[in-house]
Amino acid sequence: MFFRGQPDTPARNDHRNSRRRREFKKLARVMLILSVLCVVVSVLFIAISFFAVPASAGHQRRLSLAFLTAGMLLLALWWFSEWIRPRLFRHTRQSYFKPALTEAPPMDVRRDVHQRVTRRDGSALILLLILLGGLAGLVVHIQLTARHQVLRAERALLRMRLHQAAAAGVQAALQRLAEDDDRLADHLREAWAVPQIVTNPAGVVVRVNMLDENRFFDWNNLSLPVTGPAVRSAADMALDILTLCGDFAPIEKVEALSDWVNATTPGLAQTPYYQQLQPPYKAAKRPLYAWNELLWVRGFNRGLFARRERNALTPGLAEPLDCFTVIPAPRQQPARVNVNTAGRAVLLGVLGLERGAAVQALLALREGGPIRSLRAAERLVEPRMREVLSRYLDVKSLYFRIEAEAASRGQTERIQVLVRCGDQGGLDIVQWIFRDIPRG
Repeated sequence: MFFRGQPDTPARNDHRNSRRRREFKKLARVMLILSVLCVVVSVLFIAISFFAVPASAGHQRRLSLAFLTAGMLLLALWWFSEWIRPRLFRHTRQSYFKPALTEAPPMDVRRDVHQRVTRRDGSALILLLILLGGLAGLVVHIQLTARHQVLRAERALLRMRLHQAAAAGVQAALQRLAEDDDRLADHLREAWAVPQIVTNPAGVVVRVNMLDENRFFDWNNLSLPVTGPAVRSAADMALDILTLCGDFAPIEKVEALSDWVNATTPGLAQTPYYQQLQPPYKAAKRPLYAWNELLWVRGFNRGLFARRERNALTPGLAEPLDCFTVIPAPRQQPARVNVNTAGRAVLLGVLGLERGAAVQALLALREGGPIRSLRAAERLVEPRMREVLSRYLDVKSLYFRIEAEAASRGQTERIQVLVRCGDQGGLDIVQWIFRDIPRG
């Protein structure tokens, strides 16, 4: 160390230049080692990517490219430092072991000579620690990546087991429905209407619920053309049910949906509206396949199907989710409503808002047992309504929806299956949906 006030001598200047040259050389050596380390890590990552799952192989390759780029940059800096070092330090170093006779080397210069080997050993130790730290970080990353892949594989395996458990629950529900002995009427006191909760030997909890889809009014009934002098059409029924749900201006919605699902109407009233939207589209002109298609129809939005909080302002309003359904099946006749399972709002919408007394008598009649014939219901209405009863009402159901939910270790998988019951007791699967949210 030189003290302020001491005159600069050739030996002192030579020592200063030599020390700078050594520090510059150490920096170049660090850059070389780090560049080699980055290239080695890049090669390891590219090798790991060939054995990784496809989902993480791209991430491994991107890391390999990043390390390779860093290694090339460090290697370029090392080459530049080696090229510029001789040009920065052009002075000839005077040997400290053969000093000039006119002056002796200063004490601090001799002390630095004795510590030169120690400093070289310290720099080598630092480089070794950097190398070991990089390798340790690489090992930790490989361990974390392997653990992530194992956890992902475990989740995929658990998901497959949950799907199998839910499918087994659906199969058991289908068997229970096929073994129904009462072919004349379907009601909520039967075995199929009771929810089932089962825990299999693997610890998976399976909940199975079966819903009568004919207890609701099917939106796709609007796709059938009106034939003959019908007293009440499907559009009239949908209007009344929406009114009972608290929508007091449902005409535009029903007209737009009738135009959307009916292939025989030209759609001149609604098509210009859909064409001016971004992106523009046309009416489907076919029956609905799922509930979310209603969001494409003019006037419909998510708020229409959100459940409302019960308060003094909405004491007796029905919920659209409890009154309507979507049955994506071809038909020549409307999907009939089961008088044994339908709610008051649906029955009142089918028969008409002015026939509340007849609906109340029908509800009281089925309290004593399932209605097995529509003759009892025909006595409650005027003769001109009998055509509506025979076309839109029935005592048994044709469509059922099975909802199976399997849960284990915080993970849940759901299956929804729409089933059609044949006249001879056979069952046909109309729709099978994974991971769908159950009704309600």
